[in-house]
Amino acid sequence: MTERAPPPPQADRDLHELDDRIARFARRRAHARSRRGRSLWAQATAVGTLGWLIAVPIVLGALLGHLLDLYLGSGITWAMAFMFLGVLIAGYSLWKLSFDTLGDEGQEQRASESTAEHQERGGAAP
Repeated sequence: MTERAPPPPQADRDLHELDDRIARFARRRAHARSRRGRSLWAQATAVGTLGWLIAVPIVLGALLGHLLDLYLGSGITWAMAFMFLGVLIAGYSLWKLSFDTLGDEGQEQRASESTAEHQERGGAAP
């Protein structure tokens, strides 16, 4: 069998340069992913969503209760009860949204960190 000659030093430098470029690209990519969705419009959309999640259940509860109070002639009893129910529903919706959002961001962050670590160790990009 023939033995292969060791690679010339230029090839080693080229490989190290390529590894460095890949690692820099992975860091830039992870940084870009971490900043995704933070534009002014994305923030305005998030605030609007929170507003609707709070306002709609409370207003609908108060409206339904008011109509029931008018029908039954019971003052503001049902309006207050359904408005309180709307507050509970709004609170639950916000709680659920916050955990869903935090869970999604955590999964994206863990995925980008593991990709960057894998590429820094010399692995191929997924």
